[in-house]
Amino acid sequence: MNDEPIPSFSFSRKWSQRINVLVGIVALLAIVGMVNYLAARHYRRFHYSSNDRAELSPLSRRLVGLLTNDVRIICYYPREKVLYSDVRELLKEYRIASPRITVEMVDPLRDTGAAAAIKARYNIPPGDSAFILFESQGRIKIVRQPELFDYDMQPLMSGQSQEIKRKDFKGETLFTSALYSISTPRGAKAYFLSGVGGPKPRDQESIDGYARFASTCLSANNIEWSTLELGEGMTVPDDCGLLMVVGPRNQMPRGAIEAIQKYLENGGRAFVLFDVRSLEHETGLEAMLGRFGVKVGFDNVRDPQSISAVAGQDFLISQFGNHAITKPLVSSDSRVHLMLPRSIAPIPRRGGATEATHVDPLLLTSAAGLVRDAHSLADARSGAPADSGGSTNIALAVAVERGGLPMVDASRGGATRIVVTGDSLFLDNQMIVSQANAEFGTYAVNWLLDRSLLLGDIGPRPYREYSLTMTSRDRLLLEWLLLGGIPGGFLAVGFLVWLRRRS
Repeated sequence: MNDEPIPSFSFSRKWSQRINVLVGIVALLAIVGMVNYLAARHYRRFHYSSNDRAELSPLSRRLVGLLTNDVRIICYYPREKVLYSDVRELLKEYRIASPRITVEMVDPLRDTGAAAAIKARYNIPPGDSAFILFESQGRIKIVRQPELFDYDMQPLMSGQSQEIKRKDFKGETLFTSALYSISTPRGAKAYFLSGVGGPKPRDQESIDGYARFASTCLSANNIEWSTLELGEGMTVPDDCGLLMVVGPRNQMPRGAIEAIQKYLENGGRAFVLFDVRSLEHETGLEAMLGRFGVKVGFDNVRDPQSISAVAGQDFLISQFGNHAITKPLVSSDSRVHLMLPRSIAPIPRRGGATEATHVDPLLLTSAAGLVRDAHSLADARSGAPADSGGSTNIALAVAVERGGLPMVDASRGGATRIVVTGDSLFLDNQMIVSQANAEFGTYAVNWLLDRSLLLGDIGPRPYREYSLTMTSRDRLLLEWLLLGGIPGGFLAVGFLVWLRRRS
């Protein structure tokens, strides 16, 4: 008998198993490769953090998806600055949303050479220490770090505090607006009507100037602007996409009123802002706006249920009409801060408005709103009762749209659009940063120019600051705990373990 052991596996069987293992490895690698290929092109991202400041809204995603040119974003931002991580993560979302966007992070404290080259190339002022620069096809838009916040002015105005606190983070609103600005080949043109006694758009020093509005609501949206003075025989320029009439206080020439009326009847767009300083006399615009279904009240409106700070003269608006301008404010639970507004009400059709004119309220008081007319204000100075109110909300701003008229010029957009407010102070240099005032101004401008893409719900994101107050005794106790208690605890545990092992 042959006592030699029989091998467990034959030569052919060994090679068969090797080939099977090799084929399995190749198949596994192929599956992993295919899964990664599909995942790289068909993926879904989820945000699990409670902080949603880095998540893009559907509007931003839609606009970014329409980009046809490459966009370079330079984030010139020190890591020690407030919101550095939020800005970085938000820009990362934009980069992921479009392959045409590239993001370059530059820390001026660590990358001094690159920082100096950027400032020299783009002619950035030396004082700018943190900004985000957007560039495409030679067009540049810069968002500076102080612009990233909304500020709460109420404690300062009420005298409760000398500190202005950051309230909301506006990063996505400003970044999306910047992308829209540099990707739009040609912007609109706005004209501020001068000679009416109101604030000046180039006034950066006084609190009632309109330089911040011109920068935030116009220039930031790729809208060029200039000033315009209308006299007898003059007309509104053909390139005027938006006419701004801010705080008129003087009686306007008849020729100027006729030119504005003709401009509006031919499909023009206007943003008219009255205020309390022209209560006692007419400017001529009141009667002209009546032809478009708007009644401008010679009064002052108060709302005792919503007094904010200054002896009842200002209040916060949380009641909004159902309109494209106010929908983003409603969805973000925002408020608008007004100062001594006048009533602006729709006129019923039998009172002068035409069938083709639609007048919608934008800002409303609560049901407790009170109205003081100009005569009652004079009586109030002598001590007579002046307030009168009803059970309905009082309108303080309206939006007017008139379309489908035979005389409408299609080149102007095909429809007349007007926004009229009873307050111009809420968008001046001081108050535009309060609450959602700047957002209201931006939405109004974009609706007037028929930029429906920018009327989506982006809005500011809540920003919370936390402060830790400690006494000297608390600090001493914390120092002993960190420097002595925790290391001593580990030493004590180690000593007990050593002692138990010895026993």
